[in-house]
Amino acid sequence: MSSQPQVTIGSRRPLDCSSPLVDYAEQQTGVEAKRGRFEDQVIPITASLLSVPSLRSAIDVRNAIEGIECVQPIGSCPAELKAILKLSDRMNEDEDEEDKGEEDDDFKEVTNVNQNAVKQISPIYRQMFRTHAQGRFDFEFSLTVTQPGCEFNGKLKTGSDCTHLEELFEHAPSSGYGDVVSQETKVDSDVRDAREITADGFSVDTILLEAIQKCWGEHFYPNAVRAEPYKIHLYGPDGHFREHRDTPQKDLVGTFLLGIGDTTGGWGNLQVGEENVRADVGSWCAFYPDVVHSVSRILNGHRGVIAFKMFRTGPNATQDILPPEFRAAFQQAVDKFQAPVGICLDRKYCLGTTQLSGVDGFLLECFRQRVEAGEVTVHVLPIVVKSHAEWISEDDGWDDFSVKVYPFTEFHIDFILGRDDDLKAKNREWLGEVKDVSFYSMDMSQTTVTWSFQKSEGADYTGNEALPFKGDSVYLAYALLVLPKDAT
Repeated sequence: MSSQPQVTIGSRRPLDCSSPLVDYAEQQTGVEAKRGRFEDQVIPITASLLSVPSLRSAIDVRNAIEGIECVQPIGSCPAELKAILKLSDRMNEDEDEEDKGEEDDDFKEVTNVNQNAVKQISPIYRQMFRTHAQGRFDFEFSLTVTQPGCEFNGKLKTGSDCTHLEELFEHAPSSGYGDVVSQETKVDSDVRDAREITADGFSVDTILLEAIQKCWGEHFYPNAVRAEPYKIHLYGPDGHFREHRDTPQKDLVGTFLLGIGDTTGGWGNLQVGEENVRADVGSWCAFYPDVVHSVSRILNGHRGVIAFKMFRTGPNATQDILPPEFRAAFQQAVDKFQAPVGICLDRKYCLGTTQLSGVDGFLLECFRQRVEAGEVTVHVLPIVVKSHAEWISEDDGWDDFSVKVYPFTEFHIDFILGRDDDLKAKNREWLGEVKDVSFYSMDMSQTTVTWSFQKSEGADYTGNEALPFKGDSVYLAYALLVLPKDAT
């Protein structure tokens, strides 16, 4: 039993790696005669945040996810399991009530309390927290392009003509995309048909960078950020980019796209969430890096944006996230959670992350108050959720259903890869004998309404570029593991 408390974020030697490990999911479906099977779906979700990151290959991370069953699970996701059972017609209301009757009364009480706490937080989350935003800059800004064949030096503002756009497109090199599965950067016009100019081929003025940083801070958390020019993305006739997430990096908190011209007509080809966004000069769109987005096929004309990476530069300012009336309601809901409980976080993070974003940061801050009061211990934990369902259609047939949650710290990765055989002792340092913990999602609609067995290939397997020798090129999900004070 450790005397150390409280909030642990990251493993002692954080991994320099959706999500995050990649929001990695392996899904196969097969149907035999009178037999149903949803082959194992693996969803990483991650663990503690601290110190100097070690170099961890994204391929190592992927291999570790595939071997996760070597590790003892610490819990399950009851809502996901219930959804799987309903999809397979293995559960009806009578069976549901019967199962409830067989549960331990204390366990049922804790489960109901925690489910109600999540439901209380969900409406606040949906109302107050955004994953993307868009708007327009009305001021003039400078753009200098030195890429051979694409030279341009001028000022752009709302209403500027787009004569420069076609010239840039015609002479810029083709864009690649990151294949997360093979960990390669590929050029394939079926996935992405676009051109690009990298940051060493253009520059913008400091005033624009400061305006972008200020704009981000007014719409997102964390708000202390540095805007770093990344690429100019250019699309022409037939250009497109399948659904994808941007390649993760340590301390990367978002992407900011600034339009430099759009002659395509229509409502806009960039699709983020349910919105279409144009690339007119001065228009902007920003989002967290794990947000799925795409560029629909362009029928005619051209579009161009400057992409900026937004990096965290300062500490969390959680008190500024919510108005006072929402902060009180949020804290009240957090105070209702009964340990042990796991809460899957909203955003996906890179291994080596040391601070949380958006609602996740505020959620952790609320739990800190309970930690300081000596009520609980909280770990920010990387996890992998593995689901499995198999059944025979006859009423008297057998079935096999499970949704297991596995810890995924650096020690677990080393153990799975055969680099460390002393996992049990290291586990005990902070996980103790943790098991049978129920994990819940902040957004209940993700866990209680539907359980999808169809993956959007581009979203999980496509990025801007592949970085196979850097661990932070793959997305992981994180979870809060809340334990009774005397459990660690």
